[in-house]
Amino acid sequence: MNHLYFGKAGHLFVMSEFLLRGWNVAIPEVDIGDDIFVVKDDQGILKKVQVKSSTLKSYGNAVKAVINIKKSQITATSQVYFIFPIRKNNKWLPPFIIQGLDLYEIIKDNNRRFFSTTTESVTLNLMFKHNKFYLYKQNFSRYKENYRDFPILTH
Repeated sequence: MNHLYFGKAGHLFVMSEFLLRGWNVAIPEVDIGDDIFVVKDDQGILKKVQVKSSTLKSYGNAVKAVINIKKSQITATSQVYFIFPIRKNNKWLPPFIIQGLDLYEIIKDNNRRFFSTTTESVTLNLMFKHNKFYLYKQNFSRYKENYRDFPILTH
């Protein structure tokens, strides 16, 4: 039950960040893979967002955030943005924002099991070392606060 509260808290954190940037947000009545719609009102531009919340934890010698995503959500034609809010010491870190196609390319190039038919999801381990995040040994920190496609809007 706690994971439901945690997941909703992550959604609301992400939504509040978009609102502060001047974007409108909505939760779809039926969740078929898009958690949030982010809208640029004056132009009617709608972007779909999938939120995956996690906590930074120690696992032996490693410090990481574990994120599970359904494979069906990660495709070569994905138009969704994945946002990873991560909690550290009871505070949200700036979220990681990556377009679905970019995430697909990273996973495809580094995870042979991604194309396995035996599992329906892929587990991402965002490793935290030397104040940087890594995914498959690649620096993932460039996606931290990556609001490139969501500029601040003034009304």
